[in-house]
Amino acid sequence: MARGGTGWLICELLRRYHPRALTRCRCWLEKGLIRLSVSLAFGLFGLQTGFFGVGELTERFNYRIYNLFAAPFRNTAQRDSVPLVLVDDEDLKRHDWLWPMDYGQHAHVLEAILEFNPRSVFMDFILRDRRDDPTLDRLVQVLTRYKNSKPEIPVFVPVGKFTRPRAELRQLTRPALVELGTEPLAHDQYFLTFKHHESPAFALYRFACERSDCGLDGSALSVLDTNFSSPLQIEWGLVPTPENEFLEGCKYKADQGSWSVFVYVIGRTFWGGAKAAEEPCPYMPLISLTNLVRRGFPKDLREQFAVELRKRIEGKDVIYSQAIFGVSSFVDPPTNPSVSSGYRHAMALENLHRDGDGYLKTELKLRVPGTDDMVLTIGPGTFSMATFVILATIHAFVSFSTSRFQNSKDRPLQRHLLSASVATIFYLSILVAIAATQVLVLRLTPVNLIGLFGLIALVSGLTGSFYLLQMETFLARVLALPEKSSICEQTSGETA
Repeated sequence: MARGGTGWLICELLRRYHPRALTRCRCWLEKGLIRLSVSLAFGLFGLQTGFFGVGELTERFNYRIYNLFAAPFRNTAQRDSVPLVLVDDEDLKRHDWLWPMDYGQHAHVLEAILEFNPRSVFMDFILRDRRDDPTLDRLVQVLTRYKNSKPEIPVFVPVGKFTRPRAELRQLTRPALVELGTEPLAHDQYFLTFKHHESPAFALYRFACERSDCGLDGSALSVLDTNFSSPLQIEWGLVPTPENEFLEGCKYKADQGSWSVFVYVIGRTFWGGAKAAEEPCPYMPLISLTNLVRRGFPKDLREQFAVELRKRIEGKDVIYSQAIFGVSSFVDPPTNPSVSSGYRHAMALENLHRDGDGYLKTELKLRVPGTDDMVLTIGPGTFSMATFVILATIHAFVSFSTSRFQNSKDRPLQRHLLSASVATIFYLSILVAIAATQVLVLRLTPVNLIGLFGLIALVSGLTGSFYLLQMETFLARVLALPEKSSICEQTSGETA
């Protein structure tokens, strides 16, 4: 290999990273620990404060990229298992209905769903209106038909800490606790159980398991009360079901190959941003109120729609929700434009049908060996800190060799570019390996790759800067370390 070539520089750099070369410096351990302590102080401050909002932005963007890149390869076997019946502004206008809908109008919708024999229904409306509504009796009659069906078709309704449905409806419905946090990934995090309460998705999933249908994980019934305590990190779908191909503007088709979709997502993301790769069409079957009730449709068209509706609804768990601008709650999924909160419940339920108790968790709960009730909770924050400590330790002990390599008079620019490239590939490889282990093995929300890489790059770039150099020099004097030696020129790692 010719001396001075790029290959020769790579070999020289790798030789400097050999453990024997790293430990040649007198007091190498003490000086490495000094640099590590300074790096940790700076980095952990950044992790704890999120650099005043930057951490939240990178965390959100990191999860958006993860979902977009992983979605093409996900199992879509349960994509059609959760039909979503949606009431929007156009439906209200077409039927000449006002908001809020009266109880008779809800009864009309529920009656249309019941015609096609669903397994269960979650009604994403808080039925606490105290107004004098003469149509309440009709809703009671329809809910009674649900309850008296053989087998029973339960109707779940949302409850909150201070909200309950009207007394007339409590005996005919089942409660499901709804809650949305304020954390950066709150729209993607979905709690399943809280004390003796259950979320809408988990309540419907439990009922399906009791009917001997736990989706792809047939063994989930035996662990319903033990393995579902951790919140679910929603893995959002991307390629819409074939049932939605009638919608205009869809970017992806169900018959596309996974690699074809992945390449398209990569291209759109890098050339137009993550927003450009989003899919405007819903992932699961969407049923509009107009197509469900079919008011004013000709007889032959009503019968044609009835066949399609039965295919979508019969024996399935239906989410009945709304998307009324200025009224409904909307969430911002990583793979779609803003959608109704009902879509979030449907996506969480699809995850449960697909993965069972192997769903992606926001935290791991491990029982401490030798104890009966002591549980250790490990979340992405714990992994982020541990990962940063590992990367900062590597940086602290190799940075001296890196500085000596960069400061050689032979082709300094090429040396800086080469060492930066090697460091980038090395750190990204470690981060990707850790994230892959979390997702594929531990089934835990991946670490913030973008934020952690930016943090370790910032720490690396500041190494040897004036203020950090002063801090390292001060600590070296406190520990009474020699400032110079024949091999290690300065504590900062810079060659004089």
